[in-house]
Amino acid sequence: MDSQATTSQRAAEVRKIVTVIFFDMVDATGEAERRDVESNERVVDSYRDVVQTVIERHQGTLGPWQGDGVMAVFGIPVLYEDHALRAVRAAADLHERLVSPHGAGPGSGLKVRTGIHTGEVLVGPNVTPELVTGDTPNVADRLQRAAEPNQALLSEATWQLVRHAIESESIGPLKLKGESTPMAAYRLVSVEPSGC
Repeated sequence: MDSQATTSQRAAEVRKIVTVIFFDMVDATGEAERRDVESNERVVDSYRDVVQTVIERHQGTLGPWQGDGVMAVFGIPVLYEDHALRAVRAAADLHERLVSPHGAGPGSGLKVRTGIHTGEVLVGPNVTPELVTGDTPNVADRLQRAAEPNQALLSEATWQLVRHAIESESIGPLKLKGESTPMAAYRLVSVEPSGC
C-alpha cells in the first residue's frame, strides 16, 4: 500500500468509545483430545453458534474467530447509550449458556474466560471489528487472559458504567502485559436482566 493510500485510509478513521469483549474457550485442545472427531465438531459448532447468537441478540458486532477465541465490539456500527451494559449482559448470557451443564446444546459445560473493557478506539471506514484499533481491544484481551476459567473480568472503565446494574467483586489491581501501571479489575458475579 502506498503512502497516499495509507494517509487517505487514516483520514477516514474516526474515534469512538466502545466496549470490547474478548471471549475464549479454556483448554480447547485438551478437551478436543477427550472426544471423538464427530463429537468435537458438534461441540465447536454449537459453541460458535451460541456465541454468535448471543452477541447479535445484545446488538454486538462479532469479529473474526481466532482459533476458539473471538472479539466482539459493542458500539459499532450502531452506538447505543448502554453499550457497556449490553456487553456485560452478553458475557453473562454466554457464561450461563456455555458454562452451565444445563446450558444450550452440546457446547454446554465448557470452561470459558472473558475480558471486557470500555475505551476509545479508531474505527476504519468499513466499521468492522477487525478494523478497530487502539489499546482498548488489547486491554480486553489481556483481561481475558488474566481471568480464571469460567470468570468474566471487567476493567474499571466498564465497571464505572455498569456498576448500578451488576454485582461484582474487586480482585485488586492486575499487572497486565503491556500496561505500565496495574489496572483495577472486577469479577462479574451477576447482572440485572434487561427491562429492570
